[in-house]
Amino acid sequence: MAQNGMLDRDTLVKECSSAIDRYQEVWSTIKAKEKDIDSFTTDKTIESKSFDNLKAAMSDYILVIGAMGTAVNFDLNDCQMLKKTINNVDTNKIDVGNLQNQVATAETTIETNKSRLENTQKNLNSCANDNSEAAAQRSTQLRNDIRNYGYNIKNYNEIVNICNHYIQEYQDIEKNTSNFFTQGKAYRDKANGLLDEIMGSFTNGQYSPKQVSSFRNELAEDEKVKATLSIAYESNIEKLGISKNRIQKLKEYGLSMRDIYFLYQNPKTSKKILYIIKGDKESLKKLFLEDPDIVDGNTKAFLVTYVNVLFHKDKKAFCELQNVKNTSIYALSPGEEYSAKKTPDGRTSPYMDEVARRDFALESYEQSIKDKSYKTAAKILEENNKAFGSYRSQWDNVILSGELAQAKMYSNQTVNCYNAAHDPKNKYKNENMKNAQSMYASYEEIMETVSAVAAVKDLNSKNGMVILDKPVKDSKNYTEGFEIRKYNLKYKLYEKEYKTTLNIQFKDTFEKADDGTDDLKDISDKQKEDQKKIREDKKQLFKTVELSALQIIPGAGALYDTLYSVDQIASTNYNCVSGQDKVPEYGQTGVHSILNAGTALAQANQLLSDCNKAEKDYKDDVDLAYSKWFGSFCCYDEGTDEAGENVNKEYNYSYITDIGFDPCIRIEMEKWKKDGMESIVNFTYNDQAGGKEKFMNVLKEDKKMYRTFMNKKIDLQSSSEKYDFMDDMCNFGDFMDNHHSISCSHNIRNHFQDSVSSVMDELITED
Repeated sequence: MAQNGMLDRDTLVKECSSAIDRYQEVWSTIKAKEKDIDSFTTDKTIESKSFDNLKAAMSDYILVIGAMGTAVNFDLNDCQMLKKTINNVDTNKIDVGNLQNQVATAETTIETNKSRLENTQKNLNSCANDNSEAAAQRSTQLRNDIRNYGYNIKNYNEIVNICNHYIQEYQDIEKNTSNFFTQGKAYRDKANGLLDEIMGSFTNGQYSPKQVSSFRNELAEDEKVKATLSIAYESNIEKLGISKNRIQKLKEYGLSMRDIYFLYQNPKTSKKILYIIKGDKESLKKLFLEDPDIVDGNTKAFLVTYVNVLFHKDKKAFCELQNVKNTSIYALSPGEEYSAKKTPDGRTSPYMDEVARRDFALESYEQSIKDKSYKTAAKILEENNKAFGSYRSQWDNVILSGELAQAKMYSNQTVNCYNAAHDPKNKYKNENMKNAQSMYASYEEIMETVSAVAAVKDLNSKNGMVILDKPVKDSKNYTEGFEIRKYNLKYKLYEKEYKTTLNIQFKDTFEKADDGTDDLKDISDKQKEDQKKIREDKKQLFKTVELSALQIIPGAGALYDTLYSVDQIASTNYNCVSGQDKVPEYGQTGVHSILNAGTALAQANQLLSDCNKAEKDYKDDVDLAYSKWFGSFCCYDEGTDEAGENVNKEYNYSYITDIGFDPCIRIEMEKWKKDGMESIVNFTYNDQAGGKEKFMNVLKEDKKMYRTFMNKKIDLQSSSEKYDFMDDMCNFGDFMDNHHSISCSHNIRNHFQDSVSSVMDELITED
């Protein structure tokens, strides 16, 4: 708009159209430059300090470009709105100065006509009593004058109204567009500010970015700039055959268009990333028919992120992805025993017959999956299990391990931020605590996905086919899950449709022991019985091996020693079956001696198997008992049978985390290890007799108990260490019971879990 208050509609519309074209050109240039710089900064073919330094500078240039692009977008939008606003004006030109002059002239003319009208009316009234012909003629003239003055007043009032209308329209346009181009200017100023900092940060060719930069930090966190950097790649992604609706859905998932595009640019990930972002069944099937061992890490990492997003934002799509994975199979090679050639008489070879049968079965299976005839599909799968293969279990492991890796990262960050927030010397406690709460929220979110993925993985390991029908929510128990159909090939469940509800019980810590009791004594007794059984089995094994001249070869089982001949083994004065001495028969060789040696071998193998099983049971019992101190778990239950009736809920522990995986548990473990047992247990001392001093003096007399109390090693790996830990905890409980100078409300494990709950309360924020 001109400064003299002139609005030239046609000229301004043309100028806006020209500006819009120019802005769009600039926007295209910015997108191209951003892509070039991103390609440069993500190039891994050149590795050097100088190149890395240049990449650091380029990352700041990316922010400048993002700010400039945001400014252009604001200006472009304002220009389009201005054009639309001006186009609505129903006159070509609005000259405010001229209109105001016309209003002033018209108002003066109106006042003049009003004055004349008033005088003429008075003159007319004076002729009322005069009956002369001259008076009559004068009255007629006066009435005509009054009518003309009235017309003039009306016409000039219309002129005033029209002029005022356009003046007001001009003022409204000016008011409504006064903020146009200000937001664009603000982002241009920020871009120029960061650009000035960049230009001033080069010293002898080395880039030393300003450490405290309000421009960099503000632009890096600005949602508009992030959106601009993302929009730049949407058109390129659309060219890959991804619809606008699908792109919008991916954006709603919170996925970065920039990250997706550059993953696609990588030749190792291009097709597989495309399978994931398309998200349809056929595309996902192509992915899950790939051997995950040869799929690159970036694709697998993106799949893990995608699964987590689906579980929280689109459970229906989560079901579809799991079902594609669960039903994707491929045809195996018939094997080397079949010849690929035809027989001499021209008949088809067994190989060709097998291929035809296999292909027909595969085609029937895939058609059953398309028709959702899962019962039929499961039967075909069972009948052709040697001809079909699947990477389902491997992909289950990829997804679960990936989710756990992300959860572990957030767990470690939570611990670091929490400890920093509780450091007395730290000046930024509030900021660190907010970061800890944010990291813990991310950890909890991923562990919810872990619970679901672990449950599906566990079901897949027990059933030939599992189909997730739809997501369900139990408002009473606040659990989420899925309606599922199971087709267990082992128990022939594919012959009927078995429906149930899979309830996902999100991650939790192990239940506390009963107040006032300690189950460690029972655990200790059980483990001692296991150890006794192991010793007895080993003793009997060694006796059998020694007397039958056998030896245990690691990794090969029990084998007879080649230093002894079959006759020597057969003539030994010991019966491996009866365990009694025997009288050797004359010339006992050949078959008899081989049978006797075989009997000894079988007995030794059985004893070795029993011993290994006892050792495994012992290790599993110890590990599980130790996990109840410092581990957490994911579990699920099946709520109804195929008739929809309630069944007894049985919790299945589909995944138990590593020790200290949960950040709250890790925080308390570190506190215990560093500051001793007193930091996590609410001890009460009898001060009437110097309770604490007396207790500590008695405690110091028992070095092992003192070490347990002060700084017990608790992040343990071997089963023997774990057993010693629990044995020490049991003994310490007895130790406290025998010293009345101290009391404890309930067992140590419950105190520890109370401390864990306290940390959890600090980390959980109300939405």
